[in-house]
Amino acid sequence: MVDTHLDFYAAAAKSREILPYLPTASPGYDGRPWVGTRPKIHVRLNPTPAKFKKILEGARELLLKAPPGSPRILTIGAWNEFAEGAYIEPTKEWGMQYLETIRNVFGTGERKK
Repeated sequence: MVDTHLDFYAAAAKSREILPYLPTASPGYDGRPWVGTRPKIHVRLNPTPAKFKKILEGARELLLKAPPGSPRILTIGAWNEFAEGAYIEPTKEWGMQYLETIRNVFGTGERKK
């Protein structure tokens, strides 16, 4: 699914002069609990902050290359959809890594300790 996100961003870069594109970055998604073993949408298994970072970097690159006057807006889905594997909220497994990844890609960098 990471590569699919990056493919969407590349396609959007080609068409954004016709229609503005607001990228979405997903920390993961697994719809199998609701639709069974053959979901009709993309599934990203074994999500990690490193995979999320790759998606965020692709979105950042797309936004930075946007024509002047274009909106530079990124949506992130979702904060706490634990049952779907889509969350950036702090957890025992990853701590604050998802939130720190967002800050590191879009903010001022790693926080000094």
